[in-house]
Amino acid sequence: MFKDTDDCYKLSSGNIVFANCHYIGLAPKDSEGWEIAGGYDQIVSYDSIGNIGNKGEYTKAELVEIADYMIELWGKFRRDASNHKEEI
Repeated sequence: MFKDTDDCYKLSSGNIVFANCHYIGLAPKDSEGWEIAGGYDQIVSYDSIGNIGNKGEYTKAELVEIADYMIELWGKFRRDASNHKEEI
């Protein structure tokens, strides 16, 4: 399970994902990969030339665990946004 600790997340494997202020972001790095960032300026992981993880630090299973966690969070946000009362 993906567990939150001080300024990081602990993966079920025991590996740690450092994320300043608990922010994890995702952006396309180029036509071949993704960049995962923690906080506002920390690169957590990249996959631009077939390398998974930050210089090999994260396995495929760990990256999938991060993705599943973020999908779950965005789903909760979507439900909350759907119930948001419009204010003008």
